[in-house]
Amino acid sequence: ADPFLFEGEVDGRFTAMTRVVGISVDGDASAVPLVALQAAGVLVVDVGGSALSVWWQAGTNSALDTADIADGADVGTTAVFVPVVDGRNVTFAPAAGGTGFVDKETGSTWDLFGNAIDGPLAGVRLEAVEHVDTFWFAWSTFRPDTTVFAGDE
Repeated sequence: ADPFLFEGEVDGRFTAMTRVVGISVDGDASAVPLVALQAAGVLVVDVGGSALSVWWQAGTNSALDTADIADGADVGTTAVFVPVVDGRNVTFAPAAGGTGFVDKETGSTWDLFGNAIDGPLAGVRLEAVEHVDTFWFAWSTFRPDTTVFAGDE
C-alpha cells in the first residue's frame, strides 16, 4: 500500500508502510521495525551512544487497517526506557502471560509505563525516552540519517 497523499521518494531500506518505532537522542536517530520488536517483546537499541530498552506489549488494534477497528492488526503498544536503576544496567524480558515485563537481575515485575510494580524494586520508575510509533515513509522523510536497528546491537 502507498501512503495517502505522500508523493516523495521513499528510503528503500523498508517499504513505505513498514511500521517503525522512531527514537531520537541528542540528534541521533534510530528506527526499530515493529515486526522485530513484536517478535522479541524487548530489544536493546543503541541510539546516540546510549543503550535503550524498547518494549512491546500486545493489545492495541490499528485504526488504519480495516473499517472496523476491532478487526485491525494488533500493533500493540511500545515504550522506550533508559535501563538503569541506581547506576546499574538492568535487562528486561516480557513477563509470562504477555502482560508486563520482568528484570533479569531481581525478578521484579514492571508495567508498560516503566514502573516496578512487584518484587525487590517495587516503587522504582525507569526514565522514559520520547519515541514515536509511525510508518517508515514518515520517519525516514524527516530523519533521513536514521540508523536502522539491525538485530545484533
